[in-house]
Amino acid sequence: LDSDAKGASLVATAFYDACLSLTTNIGDRYPEVTSLVNLKNALYAAVEEICELDELARKRCARLAKLQTARPMTPEDRALVAEASEMVGDDVNEEAREIIESDVERILSTPTPPRSIRARFANWMTTISLWLDKAEKTDKKAKWLSDLVSRMQRWWPTGGE
Repeated sequence: LDSDAKGASLVATAFYDACLSLTTNIGDRYPEVTSLVNLKNALYAAVEEICELDELARKRCARLAKLQTARPMTPEDRALVAEASEMVGDDVNEEAREIIESDVERILSTPTPPRSIRARFANWMTTISLWLDKAEKTDKKAKWLSDLVSRMQRWWPTGGE
């Protein structure tokens, strides 16, 4: 990515475009396949991180984000975010639990939390979901986590703020 000034933005826009495509295709054809949802969520989290670091990527992804409308968090969404710490508490160490609890608090306390918080929270939830899915541990929890990250993608535009 460092070898080309446009490399990061090309990767970010390709990932974001794939994320938009997966959102449509997973919803229509494979809504229950956790591994595909986790792939989409991982792409989303990578885009958030790249956009945090690269201005050109942020601008290009903001243009792509205009293709979809950000929807506000619903009371149900807020309740799911509030449950995240408890849901993953047994699967992470104390330090991770504290970070997740802090991220949950920031997400719930502001309409548009900083991209770094959104990216970290999405990455952690996706990573834990992938681990649970691969370990075939509590499939219900893995599905719950992947659904949470998918909901997050609808709340805030990528790249724009």
